[in-house]
Amino acid sequence: MARSSISPLPLGESSLTARLVSFMADTGAEELPGTTLDSARYLILDTIGVALAAATHEVGRIITRFALDTTGQPADATIFGTAKKATAAKAALANGTMANALDYDGGAHLPTHLLPTVLAIAEQEGLSGEDVLTAFILSYEAAHKLTKVIEAKRRSGGSSPTGRGWWHVGLVGPIAAALAASRLMGLDKQRMAVAVGISTASSAGFRRNMGTMSKALSSGNAAAAGIDAAMLAARGFTGDPEILEAPLGFVHSVSQPEERDTTAVIDGLANPYALATWPRIKRIPAVTPAHVLIDSAIELRKREAFAIDQIESVHATMTPLSLFRTDVTDAESAGFCGEFLIALALIHGTVSLDLYRDEIFNDPQIRSLMSLVRNTAASEMQGHTLVIRLKGGHVVNSDLKPGGQHLADPDSVLAKFDHCAGKAVSKAAVATIRDSVLDLEKQASIGPLMEAIGNRL
Repeated sequence: MARSSISPLPLGESSLTARLVSFMADTGAEELPGTTLDSARYLILDTIGVALAAATHEVGRIITRFALDTTGQPADATIFGTAKKATAAKAALANGTMANALDYDGGAHLPTHLLPTVLAIAEQEGLSGEDVLTAFILSYEAAHKLTKVIEAKRRSGGSSPTGRGWWHVGLVGPIAAALAASRLMGLDKQRMAVAVGISTASSAGFRRNMGTMSKALSSGNAAAAGIDAAMLAARGFTGDPEILEAPLGFVHSVSQPEERDTTAVIDGLANPYALATWPRIKRIPAVTPAHVLIDSAIELRKREAFAIDQIESVHATMTPLSLFRTDVTDAESAGFCGEFLIALALIHGTVSLDLYRDEIFNDPQIRSLMSLVRNTAASEMQGHTLVIRLKGGHVVNSDLKPGGQHLADPDSVLAKFDHCAGKAVSKAAVATIRDSVLDLEKQASIGPLMEAIGNRL
């Protein structure tokens, strides 16, 4: 390939790495808007809760055993839901995987790799709650804006890495985790930039893994890779310090010129902060595009009062980017199978973690109704979200639109946390975690918090 055929990013927009590194290294806790602190506290609490819930599922048991079997030294970072510890990277691997396992996490999945990274390094280094909160907010901002760089056209329907099957958690996650770990470890800007270069050696992940345990492993891998990158950089290992913006680097490789917008980082960092507004926290354990279908099914069942055996067919449009699983076998696949989620909502009037169990997955009534669900093109739905054809020719439909499927107030987040965390740890531990996180910046040490997170029932 001729050198002239490789175009650099536009002049003046070629300092993505330098901009991110300076932001992470130079921004003090006192500079953060109060609204970001509130958003971060509840997002952190929610992420811990859903990870603890996953610790009671097979995915949690497997990844925990793996981390402990390969723990290494020094083992000074807590694995959620167990009093046992592993190295920071192995603990982050397990905790990140559990945080993303049930697709019940909020904040565009960014906390699933950032929080495990921050907690593991902070516990290892004996840092404070303020250190945790600040690093979490800054790395969330970096991850959010870097994702926008490569996904600039996705929301407007244009082409994007996501549309080709890339999973942003696996792409951006190692980079953001490296930035978080580097800040907490006190790396200078040069080594932090090198850590970014090292971290991209682990950038990967495809949407096809959604509905399997490996989808969540992208978060665990990202957290572990970020920690490894910072530790390698601290030891003198090398990586390209301009990897994000340089030809043949990150942005050039994963996005086409028309898909990217580097101003999201160059001009957009902290302008405003992504966490300056209330975060998107899930109230339904399923991939986001399924939420409106679930709500539509529940609404129709209440409004029309038809019997399940009256249903002839159910029609919905299920995006091939996430709702491509057509069968359900476990909790990981449940949230990505539109047929199952619609059937569950129609029969039980709700979708919850408590219903993600084998007897429900194999319930003959659920299975029978799943076979009646048709993935119907949007052009044939006439603007409806869900259409149910009943025997005898009667048709009922819902016109609900996406928008009301997230928790909108602190009390709802607290109730969700209590329910999720209570599956894995004692009531006393639930209370300790809740109180510690809601007052995180005042915690001189996160030791008591991590002890409570590991206080398995």
